[in-house]
Amino acid sequence: MSDFYEDKFNRGSPVEKIILELCRLNHIPAELNPSPEEGRDGRAAYDILIAGIPCDVKADWLSWTTHNICVERESLNHTQSDYFIYALPRPASLVFHVFLSKI
Repeated sequence: MSDFYEDKFNRGSPVEKIILELCRLNHIPAELNPSPEEGRDGRAAYDILIAGIPCDVKADWLSWTTHNICVERESLNHTQSDYFIYALPRPASLVFHVFLSKI
């Protein structure tokens, strides 16, 4: 059985850093949520600010085999972000899909 929080850190955090660096390369102001990982309330609000817009970043490492995107209900309930950015790996690339978090 996997440890969710350890797995989340090892797989999710690198995607946030990739997006952060992509923004910086394109001269778009971006920063990670400064709340500590243990501070669930502040950390749960959003993952990254892109040009002042709060975004949640998710990675679904099995989407290329399942052809579905796993959406966490809990993240939909507690997010204060405007967008979800999903990183979906493919055999030779990493695809990003952006969705509105509130409809």
